[in-house]
Amino acid sequence: MSDIFLCYRSSGAQTAKLFKKYMTSRKYDGVWYSDDEAYGNYKSDIPDLISYAKCAVLFITNDFFENFVSDNKTSKSNDAVRIECITSLEIVEIERKIQNDKSFKLVTVFLDRDAITINEQIILRQLFSEADILTSDSVNHFAQSNVVKFNTRKDDEEDLFENLYNSILSSEFFGDKLVGNFEFCKSQTTVDIILQDLQKPISIKFLEYSDEIDFYKKIERISSNVFEPKQNDDMISVVRCMSARESNTDNLDIEILFRTIEYKLFNKCIQLWNNERLKINEKIYNYDSEEDVFCIPNAMGLALMVITADNYLVFSRRSTQRRIRTGEFDCSIVEGLKIEVSESPGFEYDISDDNYVINECRRAYKEEVSYNDSNIDIKLNGIILDKQYGQWNIVGTIFTDRTREQLTQEHPLRKDTYEKNQLIFVPLEKETIKQKLKEFKRVGLWDTALAVLKLTLLRIGLDIEE
Repeated sequence: MSDIFLCYRSSGAQTAKLFKKYMTSRKYDGVWYSDDEAYGNYKSDIPDLISYAKCAVLFITNDFFENFVSDNKTSKSNDAVRIECITSLEIVEIERKIQNDKSFKLVTVFLDRDAITINEQIILRQLFSEADILTSDSVNHFAQSNVVKFNTRKDDEEDLFENLYNSILSSEFFGDKLVGNFEFCKSQTTVDIILQDLQKPISIKFLEYSDEIDFYKKIERISSNVFEPKQNDDMISVVRCMSARESNTDNLDIEILFRTIEYKLFNKCIQLWNNERLKINEKIYNYDSEEDVFCIPNAMGLALMVITADNYLVFSRRSTQRRIRTGEFDCSIVEGLKIEVSESPGFEYDISDDNYVINECRRAYKEEVSYNDSNIDIKLNGIILDKQYGQWNIVGTIFTDRTREQLTQEHPLRKDTYEKNQLIFVPLEKETIKQKLKEFKRVGLWDTALAVLKLTLLRIGLDIEE
């Protein structure tokens, strides 16, 4: 049922429904309103919807309180008959919910206005009195609730939606959501930064985990009609991530315990993600990276940001061939790790080599950005976990001697042209980056990409959150 219930009149409908679309793009379902839904477009549904809600958001316009009580009766066959305003019924149920559930949260968005007027407070008092639920605090629940103001002609809807997102998701009654420890521009994300160092070199070694993992076996056993992939390469599935500091240099040494799994197991896990028997989200929510084994099959990858010689950030847009996050924006490089690689005759390496991660970064750069890797500087920034996908990534920054124009020319000639990703160049200017991020988010932008961007900007000393 609903986590968040949206309440509005017709003049506020567009803003409310765009907010639901925004929340859906952030992977938060359970946002409801009582019209144009498959369920919830009858007045009898309202009590049920609101009884399950953890939060209500009111989009208060100048016409919001019209016909609440003053014009709601007419005569028919000499009997008084109520002409019911659906919004007033919603407000009554929201007040009942507030009185019975102290954890319930109410947020009011004032669209092109500042507050609930004295006359409107009188209307609320009369409404609650007729419903026989009036208390001394009832009107104040609405007149003095959490307030967000928005000017539809001047303000940016993206800023409003982010403000609401933070106001709602930061509360303790949404604690079961998969929220990470990384924030960007005061917005929560689904990313945990597990380890990072932007000052000292990072070294990463992989050790195979020999114990069996029961949850892997459970996914293998479960019967399903999932899509069977044509290819079945070996993947690196992270089990544990540990760190230590070298005593002499204080450099960060990272050891990653992993299992080798077939792609079909990882793919099956993704397709069964919301299976009630598996409870994968619950496992990720309760996961403690310092104490626990990560028991969910995964495919560790690289997530890298490229900076050109003429100071452009290189973003990418995922191709329509991708099954996940189709057409969304991303950081420069997102690439899965390969256990064994034969780049060319005489140049082979595998996961046991000391330079394995750097070699994988070079391979990814040549496959997704440019064939010319003769003069790139690779900086590892850390390890992250995106809880939404159970996705582990080694994150870093690549400084290239190529300009925007050169990469544009070289990109069609890169090693792997099967994936039709597009490069987008954004100048290293604070306001331009912020504006572009708003545009990207409207289409879709992975939280992992935000983490990669933030660590890159911190590495070069540019803070766009000031």
